[in-house]
Amino acid sequence: MTKNDIALKIAAETGLHQTQVKRIVQMTLDGMIDCIISEGSLEFRNFGIFKAKTLAPRKARNPKTGDKVMLPERKTVRFKPGKAMEERILRSGSADTTVIELAKRIASKAHAGQMRKDGVTPYIAHPETVAAAVPDEFKPIAWLHDVLEDTELTDEDLREQGIPDAVIEAVQALTKVDGESYEQYLDRVVANPAAARVKKADIAHNLSGQPSEKAKAKYAVALKRLAEAGIE
Repeated sequence: MTKNDIALKIAAETGLHQTQVKRIVQMTLDGMIDCIISEGSLEFRNFGIFKAKTLAPRKARNPKTGDKVMLPERKTVRFKPGKAMEERILRSGSADTTVIELAKRIASKAHAGQMRKDGVTPYIAHPETVAAAVPDEFKPIAWLHDVLEDTELTDEDLREQGIPDAVIEAVQALTKVDGESYEQYLDRVVANPAAARVKKADIAHNLSGQPSEKAKAKYAVALKRLAEAGIE
């Protein structure tokens, strides 16, 4: 649904002229933006709260080259739904409100414009393939498994957007940490069974893309470690 759709719906229900309703809707949205800019937040009881936030500079990895890059400070707006809204959405039972769909939307937006190492394939094709290879309970993790490492998103961003803590913890386990050895990284992965299942699917897809001999050796170490942990 778009802004225009909302205006048309209100006009039909109130009998007001569409042009007048569209103007009121736009004035409302402009006022909301002005309030967030001037006050830093805007709250509608039972609906939710919008908050302006400054994200500190942080390190990330270019998924195409593997190079470490420094992301500059940036400003953004976060929305946290109110309890009444969350309960109403959950009761609706809409497929679009599942955690899988939410994770898919977040990943698609976060990886927009990124490409695989071949320079041709959109990066989102990788988490999509990994998600298709695992059971539904692991699909949110699969969709999000690279967002903390390869995009500007943080674990707090995921939490604020409604991703459950269990999913975030698995994604954190799959995210490499500066100064950490590969063995230490694998220890964290296998300590989280859900993360380990997704890691195996992740490696399978990476192996299908003609990786370097160095990458193949690394994947062999990981697969051996996963097998020793009983990950099928």
